[in-house]
Amino acid sequence: MKLSKDEQIFVERMAQGLAAWEAFPADGRALVVGEAPGMAQMLRKRSLSVVEATSSEVLSGTGNVADGAFDVVLMVAEPERVKEPVGLLSACHALLAPHGRLLLGMNNRLGFRYFCGDADIYTDRSFDGIDDYQQVYKTDADQFRGRMYSRAEIRRMLAAAGFEAQKFFAVVSDLAHPMLLYAEGYLPHESLVDRVFPTYHRPEHVFLQEECLYRPLVEEGMFHAMANAYFIECPLDGASSDVLHVTSSLDRRKEDALFTIVHGTEGRAERVEKRAAFPEGQARLEEIAAHHAELRAHDIHTVEDRLADGVYEMPYVKAPTAQVYFQSLMKAGDRTAFLAALDAFRDAVLASSEHEAEDTGDGTGVVLAHGYLDMVPINAFYQDGAFVFFDQEFVMEHCPANVILMRVVGFLYSAPAMKRFLPREVLMERYGLAKKEKQWNETIMAYFSNLRQVSEMMAVRGPHERDGALVDANRLRCSYPAKRYQELFVDIFSGLEERELVVFGTGQWAERFLDGYGSRYPVAHLVDNQASRQGQELRGHIIETPDVLRTLPKDSFKVLICVKGYLSIARQLEEMGISSYACFDPLRDYPSAKPVLDRKAVETAATDSKDEAVPAKKYHVGYIAGVFDLFHKGHLNLLQRAKEQCDFLIVGVVSDEGVRKFKQVEPFIPEEERVEIVRACRYVDQAEILPLSFAGTRDAWHLFHFDVQFSGSDYQENAAWLSEREFLKRQGADLVFFPYTQSTSSTRIKSLIQKKLL
Repeated sequence: MKLSKDEQIFVERMAQGLAAWEAFPADGRALVVGEAPGMAQMLRKRSLSVVEATSSEVLSGTGNVADGAFDVVLMVAEPERVKEPVGLLSACHALLAPHGRLLLGMNNRLGFRYFCGDADIYTDRSFDGIDDYQQVYKTDADQFRGRMYSRAEIRRMLAAAGFEAQKFFAVVSDLAHPMLLYAEGYLPHESLVDRVFPTYHRPEHVFLQEECLYRPLVEEGMFHAMANAYFIECPLDGASSDVLHVTSSLDRRKEDALFTIVHGTEGRAERVEKRAAFPEGQARLEEIAAHHAELRAHDIHTVEDRLADGVYEMPYVKAPTAQVYFQSLMKAGDRTAFLAALDAFRDAVLASSEHEAEDTGDGTGVVLAHGYLDMVPINAFYQDGAFVFFDQEFVMEHCPANVILMRVVGFLYSAPAMKRFLPREVLMERYGLAKKEKQWNETIMAYFSNLRQVSEMMAVRGPHERDGALVDANRLRCSYPAKRYQELFVDIFSGLEERELVVFGTGQWAERFLDGYGSRYPVAHLVDNQASRQGQELRGHIIETPDVLRTLPKDSFKVLICVKGYLSIARQLEEMGISSYACFDPLRDYPSAKPVLDRKAVETAATDSKDEAVPAKKYHVGYIAGVFDLFHKGHLNLLQRAKEQCDFLIVGVVSDEGVRKFKQVEPFIPEEERVEIVRACRYVDQAEILPLSFAGTRDAWHLFHFDVQFSGSDYQENAAWLSEREFLKRQGADLVFFPYTQSTSSTRIKSLIQKKLL
């Protein structure tokens, strides 16, 4: 994949986080060996004289390395790419001045990511490094493409090359994306689930959530041994840095990119400093100090801090974060204490700034003059019975406090056990977040996606980020024989030609099945274990007790489990002697399902497109969704432009219920009439009403398997839509944005009607 200039700069800047926090000698000499993106540039900006050389040149002592006496030799994974790594390390040792040091980045073949299924970076297969390449390099004739080593192996190689002093840092996530570094002997004291965005060589191979392994591995003393990679300081004079931990935010723009560095001795943290990664970031440090001063002026506790000589400093606080404190209350099962503590946290948020508006009950809540978006549990300590905040980098002007509280709830529920302790709905109702939940989430996503340059760098990020649905599917593949997996999770509609369908479950997954597939697969019985739901109605079906299955001939029906935690229901069915069942997942694609598309019409469109007299169109099947209320010229232009680019155009019309929930208005024209109006348009080949729970881009793709989705340009920078674009790309589809007709809109027409001007 060819990267743009900006994308290449981003890749190099991210990789620099491995070593850019180091203190380098002014006007020193540095040698960069082999492939080390951005490192030579970074060293030159730090006023070092830099020589770049290949491993071959270092081994042979030729080229610009001949005179040696380097203050720094820097390599990233280069010993992994040569057959004799000790020889390369020894040659580097010989090139160092007496006070010099080797800085080395190395992958760990026993890293978390590889136990989660990620493919080896050299062989492109899973588990090759874990079993020490037994299946790859069997004979001398096998072509060597590189290999990784364990921490113990790296230690021995360095010692054999003469490097006696070795300070290892565990790298999270990896060498190309070094977000966090932990010196050996120093362990994470906070939950990394909320701080790490794991990256992978082949995310499609992954079957476990890596970040869920961190805490137990820390507790078992295995965190450093299983780090994905290492950064190693090897000073010839034995004087390693006093750094214990580094957090880098180089995925941000220059003005926002910082290093947070914990210093200490003998593994004991003593002080914390923040440094700007680039000169443009100095203003950010000044803002943090100003934010803390303003918070203190509002009687909010903050960590003591000072800004001196361009460095922002704090003492190291030995106290649990608020996130850890809340989790301790959760584990103790103390709801009363939990809610009281959370109310106190909420009160701190509300007291953090002047109120521009009070809560009127419409769902907006209190509006703060300055909203500190990082007033969340991971950015506060619980100390002496009070919350003490730190790292308050970001402020949103005229900010609804509910935006911040929505973030607080999000962090709390990153722990899966939280859902069992206290239903999320309780907090959403308690703090008045439910009415505008979608708005708050979109605000948060937009702000932080912009901060992390998600949309601009999607082409760079996408190939390394995992898909949650695919992770779940991969895990299930590991749990069942191939035939049984196919029966349970892939060919779920098999046999329904001869059998009646029973849907087990009445929650969100059941709703999504009924909305997405119910019209194609009539449901004979809808059952649920919860007595409170039995006898009620869902999508026109009366909910029954599972005992009804005992009255049916076992070869007359098939059960579709529409519940995420399917195992207990599967066991229940088997205990009832029922073996004909499968499991539905709304995030999966089911190509064998009965089609929604008018296949004959699609084939006709394909035939017409082959007519030499008709110019070929870019796409075959296109899709566009909208409300299409008070159909006007803007709608017509949108549909016309879409049809110009595809042979067959499908239109999804948002249901009345969907308009009420997502637009928070009442449609003027009911859904049955809106869809008929759209169907009558000459540019539309097929139009369908989109059910409330099955109306997203991914749902639509599962239904129609289109080649392209069209959308209005007002969503072009929306982070959620950009995420959907990445999903479509993985399916071989595209997302195209069209500008709306500015002079006309349904909202404007409605306004004129309401004012009796039209």
